[in-house]
Amino acid sequence: EHPETKKLYVNMDPHVWELLRETRIMILMDLEVPDAAKSLRVNIYTMKHNWTRLESILSDYDSLIKQIPKIFLRAMGPIISRVDEAIKPGKSIMSWTSMNLDSYTKNIYVELNNLEKVMRRVRDMHDVQLESVLASISASPLVEIPQDDVYD
Repeated sequence: EHPETKKLYVNMDPHVWELLRETRIMILMDLEVPDAAKSLRVNIYTMKHNWTRLESILSDYDSLIKQIPKIFLRAMGPIISRVDEAIKPGKSIMSWTSMNLDSYTKNIYVELNNLEKVMRRVRDMHDVQLESVLASISASPLVEIPQDDVYD
């Protein structure tokens, strides 16, 4: 969570990518490479995959939240909380070397899919049922004024 904006983001130091590029160049130049850099390089594809997946999750989450009509945000709070609970370990426990990163992201996707299903139902209900009822109410006259001149 960003300290100022409070928005979630994937915490990957850009220097890691720089280190990986430098390690690749050092290997190509047949220079001595520290063991820590070599082991990090071995996991580069997994790290990129996980980073992309986490970025996608956060983007999907933000997009879904923005699609929920404001009048339903409070009612959808428990479902949004389930997604937040699924994300929570990533804020404190999970790291790039965690062995259960796959199950962590799969769990978030399950909760995001649940949120999306409920959000679609709520939006459909809002668009079809509520809007049509409101349209019929607004078309109904509150008072009928007689056409004849009553004061004659």
